[in-house]
Amino acid sequence: MADLTILVCRGLRQTQFYKSVSWNKEDINSGGGIKVTTNIKEIKKVSDNARLWAGALAGQAHILVRMTVSDLNSGNQIEVFEVEGKSGKSAFAGTTDEAIQLVADQIVAKVVKLYVQTSI
Repeated sequence: MADLTILVCRGLRQTQFYKSVSWNKEDINSGGGIKVTTNIKEIKKVSDNARLWAGALAGQAHILVRMTVSDLNSGNQIEVFEVEGKSGKSAFAGTTDEAIQLVADQIVAKVVKLYVQTSI
């Protein structure tokens, strides 16, 4: 299963809005920044094997994540939101990894939107 934290960090690095992006606070240089915390509220997994053997009957993979964006230094909350990812609807609809990638993409988009609006 894909690691949501790594996917979000990779996506934020690719935007080039931030000098440093890491899941480890010790890796971040001194100065300001943000902390993005994820809390998986719901997850329905669909494995490659389930998709292969059950096809569409395996259903959609689904993940619901609550995100908290806070100031790295003060800890003050900047924004809290939820994002949801669902794999496709066909017999070859994808797996949990697809749903996780969709959520990671949404998280990156929301953090970038916050950056543009507030220059965090």
